[in-house]
Amino acid sequence: MQERIAREESRRIPRDQLLMGAIFLALAAVLRLVFISQREIFGNEYFTIAFMSEAQPRARSEPILSIMYGQLPLYYEMIRLWGQFTDTSSEWLLRLPSALFGLLACGAFFMFARRYLRGIAFAVCLAGFTLNPTLIAVSDQTNSFALLSLWVVLSNYYCIRALDEDGRRNWVFYGIFSALGAVTHPLFWFVLLSQFVFAVARPRKTPHPYLLFSLAGIFICILMMISAAIYAEQYLPRKVDVQAPAIDDLARGLVAVTLGNFPRYGSREFVTAVMYLFLIVALILGYFYYRMRAKEAAALPDNIVWVDETHDVVGNWKRLSLASFLAYQWAAFGVPALCIMMLGSFSPDVRLHPEYFIVCLPPLLILVAAGIDAAPGVIGKGVMIVIFAAFMVCYNYLGLTDPGYGVRIAFDRLKQEEFNPQKDALLFINYSGLEKPVERYSGGVKFTEFNKQMRIEDTASRLDQVTSGTDQVFVFYHDDSRRIGKDIRSPAREWFAMSKFKHDSKWDLSQAAKTELRVYKRMQ
Repeated sequence: MQERIAREESRRIPRDQLLMGAIFLALAAVLRLVFISQREIFGNEYFTIAFMSEAQPRARSEPILSIMYGQLPLYYEMIRLWGQFTDTSSEWLLRLPSALFGLLACGAFFMFARRYLRGIAFAVCLAGFTLNPTLIAVSDQTNSFALLSLWVVLSNYYCIRALDEDGRRNWVFYGIFSALGAVTHPLFWFVLLSQFVFAVARPRKTPHPYLLFSLAGIFICILMMISAAIYAEQYLPRKVDVQAPAIDDLARGLVAVTLGNFPRYGSREFVTAVMYLFLIVALILGYFYYRMRAKEAAALPDNIVWVDETHDVVGNWKRLSLASFLAYQWAAFGVPALCIMMLGSFSPDVRLHPEYFIVCLPPLLILVAAGIDAAPGVIGKGVMIVIFAAFMVCYNYLGLTDPGYGVRIAFDRLKQEEFNPQKDALLFINYSGLEKPVERYSGGVKFTEFNKQMRIEDTASRLDQVTSGTDQVFVFYHDDSRRIGKDIRSPAREWFAMSKFKHDSKWDLSQAAKTELRVYKRMQ
């Protein structure tokens, strides 16, 4: 009877946690649904649209990039089914499944956090997951990363529950969510590897069947890595090349996935240094907290059941100690991060974007929260919380107001300015990368494209030709400056500065993509 009452009390959510969860889930819904169509279709989203449109979709030709983009069956078959009921011309409808997956991931993380975390750690983790700029960004894109975040949370949650409580229900849910993650994105395989490593190395006894399964899983993972290296050496010599370890890309990706995508939106050197310093300090504090708990656990006799009574990071434990819980987070964070770094080191063509590190984000947030909770004094905790929240809010603003390349805005502006294709000219300076957006949003408007690497003489000659007889010239500049000799120059801007056209209007489109629209009128 007492055990049944205890179980019922453990299932009951405290009012403060329930209120906090409701507030953050409502905020998550606003951030993921209200701004869902703010940005034009961008980047790899065009592959998703092509996949939905083709009768027999073709796989991406570059195998390494296919692995990183996660072109596995589950998400793309789900989005193909969704495409049968919606119109691909609507950004809002295209991205709605990802937004819903992102909301479900927030709900799953709340379920995880309210069961195991307490106090400051609970609040920091919940805020960190709800306001995380990378998770919000992938929830507003038609790719598999939002769905991946859901399976990562659920797989980690039920893995801990299965190791802590045992029970067929926990093991079944763990198997289901792990299988779904494995067929959603190849990077999820690193999550499984981290769980296998922890099961083998954990200080407490792992159930014998799962221990054998983990040993087999580690062996298969190592075999797959060796086979992949041999295959790449023989068949992909141009795509794969052993480089120095991509430690800088690893550090940049971990900071960006935690605080905000500064590689895209930029930051000053001092701000970047603060971002790096914050994450390093939080992880160091979290590590010392873990070591303190590990020593306490090691000091207990083997025949005594561990019950942690601190309540500052987690509640009571009976099978999995607080030290083991934190050790799991280190494994679930460190193993995938190390594997992604190795993948980036072997493939020079792959840049480690922040969304690749979503597979290690939930345990990373828990470790950061433990570090903040372990900070000395109320002031120390307060300063770290303020820094954490400030960066997330700043980069959320930049991400939610990001128009992509700004091509959609540019063509809307052309309509407002009453662009006349019979009298006016439309030019795209450095057209590379703009092909898909222009095709989607141009509405058949004729334009002239310029290559960034054209010689100055060729650029001037072609500009003379296409502007002859025009009253107005609309110019879309896209990262057009380049090094010529010892100077950074833009041949197209220099030509207009010395031509018979005067600068009339200018609209900044995207600071991140370095795009702007200018109007030049012929001087009378």
